[in-house]
Amino acid sequence: DDLSDTVEPGHEISERDWCRRYLNYRSANAIINKVLYIDGRIYHPLITCPRPIRERWTIDGEAIGEADLSASFFTLLTSLLSEGAERRKAIDWVTSGDWYLRLQSTACRNTYGQTYYESERELKRQTQIQCLFFADHHPESQRPLFEALREEFPSMASQVMRLRRSHGASGLCRTLTRMEGGVTTIAHSKLLGDEKPFLPNHDGIVLRKSDSDVAAAFLRDAGRERLGFTPLVKAK
Repeated sequence: DDLSDTVEPGHEISERDWCRRYLNYRSANAIINKVLYIDGRIYHPLITCPRPIRERWTIDGEAIGEADLSASFFTLLTSLLSEGAERRKAIDWVTSGDWYLRLQSTACRNTYGQTYYESERELKRQTQIQCLFFADHHPESQRPLFEALREEFPSMASQVMRLRRSHGASGLCRTLTRMEGGVTTIAHSKLLGDEKPFLPNHDGIVLRKSDSDVAAAFLRDAGRERLGFTPLVKAK
């Protein structure tokens, strides 16, 4: 009853229909024991599980928790900035927990309030599309969030464009996921060493709720080691 029947912008079906299709498919088909490692990310059959269903998982009879890097791609881009005022400002933004809201605030100021997304999920999606993975033919005038990024963090915006010119949008994504894997793999190794069961989930880790704070600490330590500052990691 908590699931929406409304099709959100950018999606083809509603959350309810998505969950229904997933459950129907999983009921009719065996889960194949297959794991792939591609450009820093670990893919497995359960990684496509919708969040409303994943939140009801248990591990060894215990409800699951999660630990994940906040604003992961922008945190990784921050680590590429040279020492100086822009890097310090970017670290402040990505570790505040308000990266997306702050960027939207700048875009709203520039567009007289027209760039506003009520849904946090849609704001995150639009930020990634407009700032990172836009189509080459998509004009900048239709990407106010990228214009806000360039205003607040010109070196980061230039880095994004350099990577896109060299490798395209898919190459930019691969670069960022490989960097992400450099952080998450360290945390995975520590969890394996502690014999704590877990599942990788892109920039996060799914595990028993009682272990989520431990995983978050491992991710913070790994981020400090690989990125040069302590990233914001959320334990849920």
